[in-house]
Amino acid sequence: MPASTWDTAFSGANLLAISGWLLLLLAPRWRAGQALAGLLIPVLLSLGYIVLIAVYWHEAQGGFSSLDDVAALFAWRPLLLAGWAHYLAFDLLIGAWLLRRSQRAGLPHWVMLPVLVLTFLFGPVGYLLYCLVAASRDIVLEDRIPRLLARLPAPFRALEWEPRLTAAGIAMTLLVVPTLLAYGVDPRLFNGDNVWLKPLKFEISIAIYLFSFALLLPLTGEAFQRSRLGRSTVWPVIGLLFFELVYIAWRASRGEASHYNQGSPAAVALYAAMGIAAVLFTAASGILAYGLARKDAAPLPAVLRRSLILGLASPPCSASSRARC
Repeated sequence: MPASTWDTAFSGANLLAISGWLLLLLAPRWRAGQALAGLLIPVLLSLGYIVLIAVYWHEAQGGFSSLDDVAALFAWRPLLLAGWAHYLAFDLLIGAWLLRRSQRAGLPHWVMLPVLVLTFLFGPVGYLLYCLVAASRDIVLEDRIPRLLARLPAPFRALEWEPRLTAAGIAMTLLVVPTLLAYGVDPRLFNGDNVWLKPLKFEISIAIYLFSFALLLPLTGEAFQRSRLGRSTVWPVIGLLFFELVYIAWRASRGEASHYNQGSPAAVALYAAMGIAAVLFTAASGILAYGLARKDAAPLPAVLRRSLILGLASPPCSASSRARC
């Protein structure tokens, strides 16, 4: 069969899969769209897979017993296309399944957008992100944090932790594990350091930041916590910090600079967005300082209150020193 025919089939399979992903992303609650993306399109891709296997498998070279055998198997274009159809069909099925689970669990769709994008691009990464998001939500809704604190020594039981910020801090701490593994197996260096050192340091520092906010926010008054300013120290902070980390980790995976990267217009725009995010979540420290300074804040020793307010309201390090961190 001419090579152009395989290329046409490849393009057609891609268009089918992308149309399904667009339905999941842009029309998540449209029942017909869910049926198309979660059933009809995977069925069509699976039928194409069956035809390719039925017609060309008997001529296959290689197999699945070793990596070299797998490479030999997929060196032949018909079976390479079959493998690609398999990949497209099952990733789309997983994406539709995750979306249905998220809707039953009541997760907002904006939370699922990065999950679906990562499932489309890197399958298991999106699935793991969903597991992390779902576990964090369960921690918040099922009061697991208070139950955990109740088992700790007396000084810890006296502390109150904001559950959403605490769950985000736990999620950030868990992300240290794959980063450590990447650090251990990836020999690449950037400016003399392992490319994964910077994401690792950011994960640790962001986890400390989130846990600090989780501990300090309950010390403000209930009126402040319910206000627009008080609410801005929770989800906006979590979202901005995770955006920063994702950008830095993405650059690390490419062995590129995350700060002062002006290699392309897209790099300039992304670096500017990261700078804006840094300004916004840093400003949240000042908002939290205001909450602690209000008269309706929780009673604290004067020295401790003054220290917390000054520490939170003091100017952060400069962008240049932050880039070297």
